[in-house]
Amino acid sequence: VVAFGPISGAAMIPTSTTTDPHDLVALPALAVAWWIGEGQSTKRRVQARVPGQREGPRGRSAPGLRTRPVATAMLIVAGLASMATSPATKHSSTGYEETLQLTADRPAAVRHLAFSVTNRDRGVVQIGLRGSLLSEGASDEDLVQEPSKGVLLVLMPDPPTQEFIDDTEPEMFGLGQSLDLTERCRTTCAHEVTAVVRLLSPVPGQVVETTLGIDLFASGQVGEGEVDIDLSLQHHSELAFDGEPSTVTAASEGTIRVSSDRPRDTVSTVIRIPGEVLKKPLAYPLVGRVLIQTATIDASDHPHAHRTDFTVGTDELIGVGGGPPTSRDLLVHCDVGVPCEIPVTIASEYDPTLNSPDFDPADARPGFVELHWSIEVRLEAYDGRDLPSDGIDIVAGD
Repeated sequence: VVAFGPISGAAMIPTSTTTDPHDLVALPALAVAWWIGEGQSTKRRVQARVPGQREGPRGRSAPGLRTRPVATAMLIVAGLASMATSPATKHSSTGYEETLQLTADRPAAVRHLAFSVTNRDRGVVQIGLRGSLLSEGASDEDLVQEPSKGVLLVLMPDPPTQEFIDDTEPEMFGLGQSLDLTERCRTTCAHEVTAVVRLLSPVPGQVVETTLGIDLFASGQVGEGEVDIDLSLQHHSELAFDGEPSTVTAASEGTIRVSSDRPRDTVSTVIRIPGEVLKKPLAYPLVGRVLIQTATIDASDHPHAHRTDFTVGTDELIGVGGGPPTSRDLLVHCDVGVPCEIPVTIASEYDPTLNSPDFDPADARPGFVELHWSIEVRLEAYDGRDLPSDGIDIVAGD
């Protein structure tokens, strides 16, 4: 699974190996199997010289046929015993699942859940909340977010002032978004989360069915059994929303070019939201997101010969350019009733080392990568309030 990284241009996936000392118990079994097999072989040779001894098929003596499977069985046991085995990782989880139907008239489904964690296990390694979409007709092994159906899943901690680490890597592999709760919920915590499922391009008359799954999980050090932890995930049905929210959006786009002559380039913008738009509650049912994306439109060699970082307010995202849209909470940077300004920066640097696996700086040819960048800001209200059409603006920064 690691070998395709250099071919596709993707980053190498780290791997680890575990040495299992219990494999040494297989060595005596090999010796016993050899001893039995050699003894039976000698016995057959002696018996073959006994006059009048009845022989089995292909000239082998009958006693040899009865005893040979013993050695074979021992060899099989030895082989199985010598196979490296990895102990199961301790794991505990609880989940919520619901099948949703999205249409042009009802393009969004929002679910609000409360979760709590009480941890007593010193060996806990990770605590997280993972969201996924299971398309109609798919199996449990195909937890995918299908771009072909244009369905997007976003998980947001609530209230937005809580600084959970937003893990975008699962989104890159089609598993929806997840929140890393390890540090904040190391011993105990109680918070809420908003799950937004929406059609990006609704088609009149089309019904898209998808199953929303949310999993609150904890994993521990290698061992057996479950993590000693209490996990609770509760759906607030009275806050569920199905329909089309009041929405205001703004977008900006352009190009950025980095090369041997100009190895760095930066785009700076500022998102501005008037204070009158940011009414209470500044949390669900008011939802705000900013989506940033870059895509290569031209390159001299490898299209990913660049490192592109995003910064949203104080949230710095390293090396995320060139992938699917990066989605971030917008309201975490704002206060109730106060005009909000959020700086957004796209910084790209040319990296010629990705043009060749045996890159030699002395022989580097002049090269370039040209990227298309886009920023989309979306504010949605799920409580009936009206949002002004000019409620968001994106302007050039310093």
